[in-house]
Amino acid sequence: MEIIISDAGSLIIFALTGNFYILEALFEQIIIPPTVYEELAISRGLRGSNELRKRLDAGFIVVEKVSKSEPFTALLDAGEAEAISLAIKKDMLLLIDEKRGRSVAKMHKLKFFGSGRVLIAAKEQEIISSTTEVMDQFIDSGYRISESLYQKIIELSNEDK
Repeated sequence: MEIIISDAGSLIIFALTGNFYILEALFEQIIIPPTVYEELAISRGLRGSNELRKRLDAGFIVVEKVSKSEPFTALLDAGEAEAISLAIKKDMLLLIDEKRGRSVAKMHKLKFFGSGRVLIAAKEQEIISSTTEVMDQFIDSGYRISESLYQKIIELSNEDK
């Protein structure tokens, strides 16, 4: 199992939909920078925040300070910029869904993936039986995904819809 760096978006959608167990089954630990922690808004008691609080308390999610700010911070929101900076510093795999953030990660030759790839891996390892079902839960909770990406994930998961 691998330790990864994450932006807030993926963590929020997995927590909101009750699917955080998927991340726990696939990864040893998730490291987040302080701004991502703030974006998770755990202290505000929003839906999904109890799921995130449990993982922080258990040490599955760990907050780690970013010592150096990268020059791309003007292109991205602060959480994405810090997550990318931390992934560069630690040379670790990055979980990020936002398109601009992925573009910056690619420019910096970072290894990254999104929630769709997490679902495909979970299906391959028989952690879940249907990527379509989980993606539909994500969409019902406000997650935005293009139809072409939705179809690609279904195809890569060997599912029909």
